Amino acid sequence: KSEQPAVVLVTASRHWVLRRADGPRFGVDADLAAWEGKTVDVVGHEGNGVFLVTEPPTEVAADD
Repeated sequence: KSEQPAVVLVTASRHWVLRRADGPRFGVDADLAAWEGKTVDVVGHEGNGVFLVTEPPTEVAADD
């Protein structure tokens, strides 16, 4: 497979490539890229290395 840029979700146990069911199949999804560097909750389905997001991410409030 060829390499291409992607949005990646990093968890304590692994890394997931994020995809939206209605998002672009190739290249970076601008809607997901807007969350870069933030701590978020995501809802969706786990696949083999891909997490399919079914609802918009929500930002987790930072502990004060």
